[in-house]
Amino acid sequence: MKKIFLSVLLVLSFVSLAQENNIINDIKKIKNKELAKAFATQDVVFNEIELFLNPKEVTKNDSLLSSVEILSELYNSINKNNSAFYALKLDKKEVELLDSYYEYRLEKIDSLYKPFLTKQTTASKQKTETPTVTKIESTKIEDTKIIESAPSHESCINSELGVNKCVQNIILNKVRNNYNVPEYRTIGVPQLKIFLNLNINKAGKLETEKVLRSSGYFEYDMEAIRVMSIIKKNITFIPAHSNGKPVNCSYVIPINVAIIED
Repeated sequence: MKKIFLSVLLVLSFVSLAQENNIINDIKKIKNKELAKAFATQDVVFNEIELFLNPKEVTKNDSLLSSVEILSELYNSINKNNSAFYALKLDKKEVELLDSYYEYRLEKIDSLYKPFLTKQTTASKQKTETPTVTKIESTKIEDTKIIESAPSHESCINSELGVNKCVQNIILNKVRNNYNVPEYRTIGVPQLKIFLNLNINKAGKLETEKVLRSSGYFEYDMEAIRVMSIIKKNITFIPAHSNGKPVNCSYVIPINVAIIED
């Protein structure tokens, strides 16, 4: 049974490799210089993402951004570069090649991204300091230290919803209004759920700590992180307070993504 299973894996690997080689060869045959340049530019970003996710690579991170925020910035580059393809008015064969290209590149990214998240979660569990956690889908605050006041916003001070629910609505409304369902590949499922670990820091700014539960697809997770960066840039909250001083407070937020495919 093991031999059969191994044989199946080898066959799948050869098919995948053959598909990749076919796509690369087709791209190399492109005579349109602008289209070839667009593929080359996009390839640079995908290679950078793979390098960042590769467990064999030792990456020194001096950035103030979290790992998922760095990946989100790279994802933003993919979005930006993608516009170059459609500015060229591609014919049917070129569109099919582009679709195949994104599918195989994103599948490679997924294969590295999933163990990367597992490693991030394991590292987080090994930390000795446990942060204050607010489950944003409920109004209950689970304190590991005395919190005199939870994070708020100036518009929530007199809200009938209560501070916690009001802050929740601010975040979720931003998600609803700004989340763009990625269209790089067909994934064949009607709905995805993503759980993010967020932090409202002492300055009242929202930070993305990590992806607690992935959608299973790199670009869908990164789109959620992109939306959080919009909130970070445009909204300042009133931070939580403990002993009269501002403190960090982290949240777990679920994001549901409905997917309508043609």
